[in-house]
Amino acid sequence: MKFQWVEKIPVADPEIVLRAMEDRLRTVSSEVVREGDRITLMGLGPSPRAMNRRDRTVIDVKVEDGFTMIAADIAYQASSLLGDAPQDAVVRAKLERVFAEMREELGVKAVSARAVEAHREIAKAPPADPEPFHELPKMRFAAEVPVTPPPSFPEVKVETVREEKPAVLEPAAAVAEPAEVETKYEKATVSEPIPVVERAEVKAESEKPAMVVEVQVPEPKIIAGVANKSDEEKAIKDGVVTVPVVAKEEKEASALLPKPVVAVPAKVAEEKKATVSKEKTSPGVPKISRLVAAPVSQPESVEEEKKSSRLLQWSAWVAAFIVLVLAPAAWLYLPRGSHGDSSAPQQTQPGPTTQPTGAAAAESAPAPVASVDVPVKEQEPTGMVKDWEAALQSTDATKQAGFYADPVDRYFLRHDVSRASILADKQSQIGKRADGWSVVMEQIKVQQKDDTASVHLIKHFTIRKDGKLTSQWYVPSLLQLKRADGRWQIVSERDLGWANTLDELE
Repeated sequence: MKFQWVEKIPVADPEIVLRAMEDRLRTVSSEVVREGDRITLMGLGPSPRAMNRRDRTVIDVKVEDGFTMIAADIAYQASSLLGDAPQDAVVRAKLERVFAEMREELGVKAVSARAVEAHREIAKAPPADPEPFHELPKMRFAAEVPVTPPPSFPEVKVETVREEKPAVLEPAAAVAEPAEVETKYEKATVSEPIPVVERAEVKAESEKPAMVVEVQVPEPKIIAGVANKSDEEKAIKDGVVTVPVVAKEEKEASALLPKPVVAVPAKVAEEKKATVSKEKTSPGVPKISRLVAAPVSQPESVEEEKKSSRLLQWSAWVAAFIVLVLAPAAWLYLPRGSHGDSSAPQQTQPGPTTQPTGAAAAESAPAPVASVDVPVKEQEPTGMVKDWEAALQSTDATKQAGFYADPVDRYFLRHDVSRASILADKQSQIGKRADGWSVVMEQIKVQQKDDTASVHLIKHFTIRKDGKLTSQWYVPSLLQLKRADGRWQIVSERDLGWANTLDELE
């Protein structure tokens, strides 16, 4: 089944539209390939559960009159899971969601090409005859005429009824018994409107106290401390609440008083009694004066302790400086003097001695050996690809991300991707793997030039269940490698297509 889709985006640069479309299509399917101004999407179909790789969507982008035109050819297979539901409606809904997200990312509103053509046809059509539009309001107005009078009509009836009641009662006054009944009825009719008026007046009067109730009483003020009882009574009358405040002298005295002791000698007890009697006889003397007069030796000891601690800290810093700086410098200086002394007698010897020179060469050998081992660690691009394949077979995402540069110029459809983002993507892929999943790199072709290389290969994916092959597919890919510090790293990875067999790729 096939259908076409056309979108018109008010953006003059098609590259911006293509990048935004690639990112949005990636959310629908991972099989997205871009070739120039064309994007091919695999897996956009009506099936709600699985992705059919035979569903293919080809999108072409071009510029016309300052607008970017998007033409999509959608081909898909019907799904039996939908039943009688329209197949194309599901596919259109998915595609509409992709284009809506793309427009939101670009910050523009797309104009459908079909809508533009329909608008042009409507504009060319002759204007409609205005006569029927004049007749419609007349008919509606005529229908509304009988509806408007009913609210005023009962009011007229009520007034006439009130006027007719006394007219009916006047001729019936000749009969005694009926007259009493009728007069009672008149009183009832006259008394009905009166209570209504009284209730209205009562409501109006009842609203007046509501205004008085809303007046708020001022909150009582809080004053810290009142000296005399007369002042307290005045404050209560004025609506002022007094809060007792402890004097500063009493607080400081309580803070400086010593803690109680369990056992007190007799002499101390006698001294305390004497001081208490003095306090009773001389109440005007403040308590703080007696406490301040006592000698205070604790602050001096604290200062001495601080001075001693500072001296200890300075001595510790000096010792650390000697150990960490002067000792390594002396250690580096001493070996140089010893080597100079050992080399002097070797030069003054009359005959050539091979054994001492061999020992000296053995001591200095590690430096050149390390430089010789560096090229041995270097790998060819093919070997690096095989190591990368082995890492992809495992579930170690950190090891897989270690084969990529930081950052990567291109990672499938994204540009300038950091290694942390690649690590997160690898972890997500490992979590989505099916049981029995594997990948093998086939048909590896390397084109190397100095420290760069281009590798064309085919990723052969397979899924096995109980040892039997259940599904397989092939993905041609292009890798760009760069050598840094004798190690090849991936700087670009792209998938160039998808097929169920190798014959389809040919």
